[in-house]
Amino acid sequence: MLDRIVRLLLKIAYAIHTVVPRFGRRRQGVAVAVWHKDRVLFVRHSYRKGYFLPGGNARRKEALREASRRELKEEVGIDAELEALLPVFTTAWIRVFEYYPCRLPTIEIDNREIVEAAFARPDEIATLPEFMKSYLLSRIR
Repeated sequence: MLDRIVRLLLKIAYAIHTVVPRFGRRRQGVAVAVWHKDRVLFVRHSYRKGYFLPGGNARRKEALREASRRELKEEVGIDAELEALLPVFTTAWIRVFEYYPCRLPTIEIDNREIVEAAFARPDEIATLPEFMKSYLLSRIR
């Protein structure tokens, strides 16, 4: 029951976040592509449609690599070394890092914010945001 309440609150917060105009400077976002062989880790949020790379927004005065490490740990339970997160792709508002674990990592999701996480080939996922399509196309060529 508590999980359902948290998911509802996340949906409301996300709706407000996308509708209410932002004042001031937009925070930089991060995403982490966790690669294992030819597959990458995708997540599905409880509050938005589609599949995404694990990630989120950097906190005020937080370095982007540190933000990517924090988001990876929060969303899927992977504790990567800071130096192992490699910046590989940048848009106006998001930086993508790559991470190559030595072995298939154990994924832990909270079933509140993240309701699904799995490795898949990039061409198996139909609904991806434009920046992810651009990054993945540049990555698999």
